[in-house]
Amino acid sequence: MTMYEDSLTLLQKRQKYVNPYDYNIVFFGDSWVGDKGYTSNDIFQSALEAARKYNPLFILHGGDIVHNGAKENFDFFINFKNKYEPDLPLFVAVGNHEMELINPLDKSQSIENFEQMIGPVHFAVNIPEYNLKIISLNTLDQYIYGQYGLRNAELTFLRENLKQHCQSTFVTMHVPPKTDKWQDPEEFFTIGSELLFSEIKDKTAGVLASHVHAFKTTKYQHSRVFVSGGGGATLLQKEIFHIMVINIKSHGKKSKVSFEVIPIGRS
Repeated sequence: MTMYEDSLTLLQKRQKYVNPYDYNIVFFGDSWVGDKGYTSNDIFQSALEAARKYNPLFILHGGDIVHNGAKENFDFFINFKNKYEPDLPLFVAVGNHEMELINPLDKSQSIENFEQMIGPVHFAVNIPEYNLKIISLNTLDQYIYGQYGLRNAELTFLRENLKQHCQSTFVTMHVPPKTDKWQDPEEFFTIGSELLFSEIKDKTAGVLASHVHAFKTTKYQHSRVFVSGGGGATLLQKEIFHIMVINIKSHGKKSKVSFEVIPIGRS
């Protein structure tokens, strides 16, 4: 059973205890959990402990849960998460560090271990009782490290899952899209970025991304975009480790969504 399948089971159980008219989900990314010394396991542990205080329906991770996609690293991550929060569902958007180097000569990468142990590279979680939908997309363009974007298959998947309206729909991915404020091609993808914003216009409560080890937010083409990459990996200057708590309150046929950044661990 993958972590994704296990989290779906845990989600069914949590729906018995979490108020569908006033509830939280927690988002953060870039944790680099592992046992090689370059990781920040204590920060990830702090993130889980902070998340628990908000009694979330689930945790959504923006990717780069490990430093590289070897099986032993995913094993370590799964065991670590289950040691501290075995009952909280945790869904993962696939990140570039989830890829495993297969051939150093042509720098070819594989995502097979992630798919076998963590879950699918794109997915949609629909929770009608909460009027909530999560659509997770794969920004790893042709599995080439440093080349990111959304090709036709991802945009088609997004389009199909946006057809059925939901009060609160979030689109998540690892690498954030380029906007008028965010232009760096190493940090923000351009392939499919304008088509993404065209598809989601007036249909989502927010775009949730990671990859940049910081907190950023902007509004572009009528969509709110958040970047939360403070889950344990080395931070950019003057940034803080953090989680993002998303509160959703339902009022009849409408919902009110608010966002709060919670500092964790040490900087």
